[in-house]
Amino acid sequence: MLLAAWLPVLPPNALWPLLPCLMLLAWRGRPAGSLAAALGLAWACLHGQALLAQRLPPACDGHSSALTGTIAGLPQRHLLRDGSWQQRVPVAVDAVDEPACRGPRRVSLAWYGEEILAPGERWRFVARLRLPWGEANPGGFNRQDFFARAGLDASASVSAGDGERLEPAGSSAPFHRARARLLAALHGALGDSPAAGVLAALLVGDRGGLASEHWALLRAFGVVHLVVISGLHVSLVAGLGLLLGGLLARAAVLAGWAGAWTWLRPACALLAATLYAGLAGFSLPTQRALAMLLCVCLALCLGRPARSGRNLLLAAALVLAGNPLAAVGSSFWLSFLAVAWLLWFAARHRGAPRWRTALLVHAFMALAMAPLTAWWFGGTSLVSAPANLVLVPLVGAVLVPLLLLGALCLPWLPALATACWQLAAALVEPLLTAAAALADSREGTLYRETAGGAFECALALLG
Repeated sequence: MLLAAWLPVLPPNALWPLLPCLMLLAWRGRPAGSLAAALGLAWACLHGQALLAQRLPPACDGHSSALTGTIAGLPQRHLLRDGSWQQRVPVAVDAVDEPACRGPRRVSLAWYGEEILAPGERWRFVARLRLPWGEANPGGFNRQDFFARAGLDASASVSAGDGERLEPAGSSAPFHRARARLLAALHGALGDSPAAGVLAALLVGDRGGLASEHWALLRAFGVVHLVVISGLHVSLVAGLGLLLGGLLARAAVLAGWAGAWTWLRPACALLAATLYAGLAGFSLPTQRALAMLLCVCLALCLGRPARSGRNLLLAAALVLAGNPLAAVGSSFWLSFLAVAWLLWFAARHRGAPRWRTALLVHAFMALAMAPLTAWWFGGTSLVSAPANLVLVPLVGAVLVPLLLLGALCLPWLPALATACWQLAAALVEPLLTAAAALADSREGTLYRETAGGAFECALALLG
């Protein structure tokens, strides 16, 4: 799959004659490896050809055309320098009026009107269509790469007055509509609290409220992963679901349904994690976490060891089968290698005292992940171990349960939901203030920028 991603041009028809050769090779020597290579190459090329077929035709780059579509996500609002607002949102395209510009099924739309876009609404826009593009500067954000991995076929911009709402939000995009309601309620409860952006990112995966100074603080302390709903948060919620499933399974066993113990616990864990991933909009990190969790739950149901490295390999295969281009993104490698390191650490320290393991694991992960963050992001935090030692339990055991409890109470007990969210904000605000003060007083000593290449990172990994 990586080979197909690195090809400058996808082979249109030359791939298929290779497959019989690879399958013939499979009968000799290593059949599993040969068949896996053939299937991976074929699937990655098919996926790439499907993406290119849906991309906006080059002749339409910069053209304006009317398009009809459904708002398929939570709008990200940005305040522009002139005081106006820009909303960027994915749109599932139903029709494009210009025949030559048909093809894109999903576009990233920038809306400059005053009306707030809502998930599930159907709109008609007169949009200026653009091909996905991005700079190739080393260490910079590659927008074209992001569009391909996210399944976005084009970008579009719409001026104020060039959009018309055709239908209100119906039954489509239920998770995104729930996210919008929770986000509005959260901001109503917290007002202009500096913690609102952090809590919105934890609750519904909306990172639009995080200012640049927030991102700088999170990067300096090595805790960016705490506000990006991914494997850590999904596994915490799955753990709560596992506990609830255990209680239900015990009740079922007492009632005479002995077979429920095998599957009810992992089923509850998977259901809880799926609902929480839905609140995050089923982003790519949550899809990856759900694939990992699915393999663990299947292992539990089948009586296999849930911490097996083979489960991790199976999860990677599922993720790549769903999106072969995931392998070219940093989050894929950071996620899977972090879990691999944790499995290795757990095997090495099995039977050690829990307090010792809790202290060692953060120091170990800080060292193990430093070469990867240096490679992908050009720097690493020097204080990530103590920062994670404090913040991971706080986020996992306090903030996320408070936010989810507030979300559950909102329809029936809105006052209790407001109290939960305000309590969470009261815990986060002093942390943000203290972190900002520490970063100002220790400027340049919390985060080290690196310019290492492949040789330096290989030495660091070896160490």
